[in-house]
Amino acid sequence: MELATANQFFIGSKGYSMSAKQSVLSEILIINNIERGYKLAVISECSKNLLVTVLEFYCNQSDGLVIDKARFDSPMQDKLSNLGYYIIDLDEKKVSIPRVPSKATRDSIAIFTSGTTGQPKLIQHSWKTLVTCKKQVSGQSYCWLVTYTAGTYAWYQMITMAMFCPGQGIVLSHSQNPEEIWSSGLKAGMTAVSSTPTFWRYLFVKLGDNELIKAKLKQITLGGETVTQNILDKLATLFPKAKISHIYASTEAGVGIVVHDKQEGFPLEWLGDNKNKKRSQVKIEGQVLWIKSPYASKQFNGWYCTGDRVSLRNCRVIIDGRDALDLINIGGNKASAKKIQDVIASHKSVAWCRVTAKKAPFVGQIVSADLVLNSGVEEKIVCNFEKIITEYCKDNELVEWMIPRLWKFLEQVPIDNNLKSEL
Repeated sequence: MELATANQFFIGSKGYSMSAKQSVLSEILIINNIERGYKLAVISECSKNLLVTVLEFYCNQSDGLVIDKARFDSPMQDKLSNLGYYIIDLDEKKVSIPRVPSKATRDSIAIFTSGTTGQPKLIQHSWKTLVTCKKQVSGQSYCWLVTYTAGTYAWYQMITMAMFCPGQGIVLSHSQNPEEIWSSGLKAGMTAVSSTPTFWRYLFVKLGDNELIKAKLKQITLGGETVTQNILDKLATLFPKAKISHIYASTEAGVGIVVHDKQEGFPLEWLGDNKNKKRSQVKIEGQVLWIKSPYASKQFNGWYCTGDRVSLRNCRVIIDGRDALDLINIGGNKASAKKIQDVIASHKSVAWCRVTAKKAPFVGQIVSADLVLNSGVEEKIVCNFEKIITEYCKDNELVEWMIPRLWKFLEQVPIDNNLKSEL
C-alpha cells in the first residue's frame, strides 16, 4: 500500500506531514546498537512520537507495537520481554533488552486488547486488516479528531486511515481529558469525530449543546461501546448535516458491522451467509452474536464468538451486551440491565445512566442505578428526581422488581482511559 504523504496530522493547530524522517526511535536504535529486524515495543506519553514510530514501522517493514505509557503496566512488560521484544521508552530514551531477542515478522503489528473482560491479550494484525475505512471515506476529505488512546485497535484504525487514504487528516491530543481533546479538535478545524458514546455523554454535561455545535462536523462515528438510540438521536439533532455511523468491532475479530442509518442495532436481513468475502458475515447462535470479518486478526480469521447477547426488535438485531454484565437475578426473576438503562436514559433530564446489580439478602440481587442529569435541569426537578424517575419507569413498562431500589446521582460522567464508562 502507498502512503498518502499529502495528508497531515495536527497537534493543536500545528500541522505535520506524514513522514518518519524525524523519528526518535531511529536515534535510540543507533545509540544502543540495536539492529533492525527484531521485535520492538515502543512506549511514550507523546502521541506525535508514537504516530511517527508507526510510520517508521511501515517504511522499514518492522514487527512492532506502540502503547501509551499511562496504559503500560508490569504484566504487559513481562509478557513482551518473554516474547523477545525490545522495550523502548521514547521519553526517557531507555531500552529494556530481552534475554532472547525475537526476529521480526514482516507485515505484523501487535495490539493489546482493552482488557474490559479480563487481562489484556496480545493480538497480531497486518497493515491490510487495520485499514478498514478506505471505502467509506473514498472521495471525501475530512479532518478527524482522534479520541482513542494510542496503541489501541480503534487508534490504529484512525492512524492507518490517515496513512493510506488520501484526503484524511487527523488531530492528535497529548491529553486524555475529553474537554482538552475537544479543544484540540476545534483549534485544528476538525470536520469528523470518531469516539465512544461515553465521550459524547461526558461532553453533553461538561460543555453543553451551544459549545458543541461550534464544530462544523460532516461525519460522526461511534464505537467501542453499545450504541443506543438516544445517543444517535441526540447527535442527529445537534449535527443535522453530519453523516452518523456506528461500528461494531473488536481487536480480535476486527470490524464486523458498520451501520449508517442512524438506527440502533443493525437490519435483520444482514444475518446469514454472505457470498461477498470482502464483507463481514454475522449470525446468531444461542442468542449470542458471531461475526466473520475480512479484517480479523491473524489469530481469529474464522467465525468469532463475541460473547454479546442480542435480541430482535422491529426487524432489527439489538446488541444487549454480555450476560455477566447485563442479566440481573432478582429473587429468580431475570432483568436486562440494558433494557432498564434504556428506559431511564430516555428521560429528557438524564444525560447518562448505568444500571448494575447489588447483592441483597433473601432476593440475591437488587437493581442499582447511577445517574448524571443534564446541565440546566431545574432545581425543583433535581430535588425530586428519584420520585420522578421511579414513576417514569413504571409508566414505561418496567415491572416493580425491575425498577432500581438504589439511586446514586453523580456530578459528571465517569470515564476511563479508553473513553468508556468506568465499571
